[in-house]
Amino acid sequence: MNDLKQDPGLVHSILDITCNYHKAVSLNMAKQGVDMIWLGDDLGSPTGLLYPPEVFREFLKPRLVDLIKGIKMINMVISYHFSEVLMCN
Repeated sequence: MNDLKQDPGLVHSILDITCNYHKAVSLNMAKQGVDMIWLGDDLGSPTGLLYPPEVFREFLKPRLVDLIKGIKMINMVISYHFSEVLMCN
């Protein structure tokens, strides 16, 4: 959490690594015949987001969009744990 402010470049790099990993796993799963993938993170709590919306928009949303687009390109169905986090524009 501290790195979000102290070293945002590091956070972006780490999140890129995890996003690319999950895209590769999804592709491998599709090659094995899997036709649906479940996505979800604990980004919210019963009282709201764990991060301010601007942090979500900068660090998490672009990678989530990229991951979902990549999964859709290989024609997999996506099930996403829907929560208030998706309400951020």
